[in-house]
Amino acid sequence: MQENKDSKMCKLWFKSCVCVYERERERERERGGGGGGEEEEEEEEEEEEEEKKKKKKEEEEEEEEEEEEEEEEECINIGLLLYFSIWRGC
Repeated sequence: MQENKDSKMCKLWFKSCVCVYERERERERERGGGGGGEEEEEEEEEEEEEEKKKKKKEEEEEEEEEEEEEEEEECINIGLLLYFSIWRGC
């Protein structure tokens, strides 16, 4: 139950941050007028590329962690099998 509440709170918080960010960008566009549009587009593209790189890196790290956990579980299972086979005298 608590995890559901926490995840909902995180989602709401994230949405509010995105809304605030979008409003700020709109204000900057209004202040800046028509000039400098190309620079903004380049900056946006760079930001998007950086975000993609970060997401990819995070996904790779998560996969590595999962693999390490699986390896640990396998080692534990093998260790338990060895222990019980020795204990039983097999």
